[in-house]
Amino acid sequence: MINMTVINLQEVFSQTCEGIHDGWLYLPQGPWTPATEGIFLDQSVDADPDEPFPPKILEPLKLKATLDAAGIGDVMSYARQQREPCSLDDMLRSFVFYFQNDAFLLFDGNED
Repeated sequence: MINMTVINLQEVFSQTCEGIHDGWLYLPQGPWTPATEGIFLDQSVDADPDEPFPPKILEPLKLKATLDAAGIGDVMSYARQQREPCSLDDMLRSFVFYFQNDAFLLFDGNED
């Protein structure tokens, strides 16, 4: 069985992903905005091993895997440790930077 949750990035960033969502966040090609909608996909342990993952029904949507829920939680936590309050734009920049570079974004103390 595959669990799917449709969610936009603003909702993702306003929540702590761990415990709320499982699996990987799939998004369309960028550029991404807070309104970009994606899907959390999680394949349960009871899933049929012959069932394709991600499901073929998603192919026309051309979604790609970004980060898993735990990884998103880590990125958001790191951003919040550097900036309080951490804006939605800061969260988006942190998420995109991590996805593109496999590294946390270090905010310059001179930024607005």
